[in-house]
Amino acid sequence: MKYLRFLRKRMNTKPSHGPIHFRAPSKILWRTIRGMIPHKTKRRAAALARLKAYEDVPPSYDRTKRMVIPDALKCRDLGVEKGNASRNCLLLPKNFYQNISRMIHLKIH
Repeated sequence: MKYLRFLRKRMNTKPSHGPIHFRAPSKILWRTIRGMIPHKTKRRAAALARLKAYEDVPPSYDRTKRMVIPDALKCRDLGVEKGNASRNCLLLPKNFYQNISRMIHLKIH
């Protein structure tokens, strides 16, 4: 897969100095959003600093009312014949935080 090849890229002489490829789904989302905005200006850097992404629903937001946005569901429910892949399907090969997330979820509920 293309993303797995991307994760293997690193600096030849000292890998700890090389490009850091995040494995956590929240960090993947953060990096994707960072690529969409000009983050080198003060205003956009402040906006990126305010961005919060979580692996699972954190306890502070656990009891808030959840909403459904029908327009977002239209994009999610595209036909199978289109060849769409879900986020879980893409990130499951790395199994990042999968067991930890389940344990936290079971502990909360």
